[in-house]
Amino acid sequence: MERVAVSEEETERIKARYTGSELAQSYNWSYEYIAENMIVVSAQYTVDYDNTKVPYQEGALSQDFILIREYTGSGSSWLIWDGASPK
Repeated sequence: MERVAVSEEETERIKARYTGSELAQSYNWSYEYIAENMIVVSAQYTVDYDNTKVPYQEGALSQDFILIREYTGSGSSWLIWDGASPK
């Protein structure tokens, strides 16, 4: 693990993408819920496989994780809701 940090740029992009969406409605996520309980955390890390059993990409990799609060409120745990490799 080299770096893990909240990505303000990706957080704003994801919030804009989900606010008012059909997906947000299906989860009963209000505008306020998304604004206060959703963030994107970016992780940069290095992986080195021996390539005998694992056909995955290796080297320096990045991954973005969308986190949501389990319950509303600042004392709630964050849960990984989704993850993706950045473009």
